[in-house]
Amino acid sequence: MKILIPFSGAINSAYAAWWFAANTSHEIVVRFLREANFTDADNIEKENHATTVSAWLRANVREFEFAAVNATVGYTEEMVPVRAGFQKQTNAGVRSARHTEIAAWCDEGDFDAVVYGRSLENTATDVAIHLRNIFADVAIPVMWSGWPTMGEAVPSDFDFDVVAATLTGKWEQYEQLPAALQPIVLSDHAECNDHWCLRCAYRRGYNHYVANGQTGRDFDLWGAEKGSYGQWRSAADPAEYVWRGNCCDGTAVRNYLADLVGRDWPAVIETNNRIAWFADGGADMTGIETEEHLGDFCGRMGRINLDRGVNSDAMAIDEYWAALLEAAKL
Repeated sequence: MKILIPFSGAINSAYAAWWFAANTSHEIVVRFLREANFTDADNIEKENHATTVSAWLRANVREFEFAAVNATVGYTEEMVPVRAGFQKQTNAGVRSARHTEIAAWCDEGDFDAVVYGRSLENTATDVAIHLRNIFADVAIPVMWSGWPTMGEAVPSDFDFDVVAATLTGKWEQYEQLPAALQPIVLSDHAECNDHWCLRCAYRRGYNHYVANGQTGRDFDLWGAEKGSYGQWRSAADPAEYVWRGNCCDGTAVRNYLADLVGRDWPAVIETNNRIAWFADGGADMTGIETEEHLGDFCGRMGRINLDRGVNSDAMAIDEYWAALLEAAKL
């Protein structure tokens, strides 16, 4: 049996490649896609990571074919409802392009199955249902890394609500990887200085759970309950639900993950940083402590600018802040 594994080297695809290499004698073909929506620098970084993870697997489990290929399908924004009947939308464009590319590989190759990296977190939206139409004409079985019975094909007519309650989560899959492989796979989750970074937020949350004697599965389920997905899909509000959680501050998962580890929300961090920037620049920020306070302050400075013939609201972002600071010092 010859199987195709689309591969980024992140947890889900690394788990898929490891599991099939360690537990089957199938011929394995692993492919990394240089995607059209990423910059050259991003693609190089991602490819280096995928190459490193695949090299470890080939050296320590068994040999298989690995290749990096250029995208032939361009990216187009594709806004779809986050779930059927829900009001909020999500962009399925990146994943549509990726799936279209993979479907073409399946059509062009002599593969007997394709294994796609999926886990519990993907049940936060209905994008998986939306994307399966792309695979409708693929003549080979489709498997998921998070399927409760690995190695079995995903039925084309699956009930997604039932499936959502059964998939394994990302961190459960991570903990099943060989101990020596785990830090290599997680090297793309390294702590960075971007307080909006989703990967860092997950890494901090997982570390918090482990430090308290709990498991990746525990963390996966906690996230599913907080984000109203998996077995908690029915708890989502069709009017307000957004990706992985019904909250605010952009992407809500970053909020309940921040709460978990006692960290300020990203918007709060940005507000505090901006208030400090104004103060360092010589503005009197007495009594300005919240996002609402800062918004009122900016509005006042904007009106001061208009009175002196400066339309700061029409400026580029850096010029805008500089103009507000100038107004604050008048």
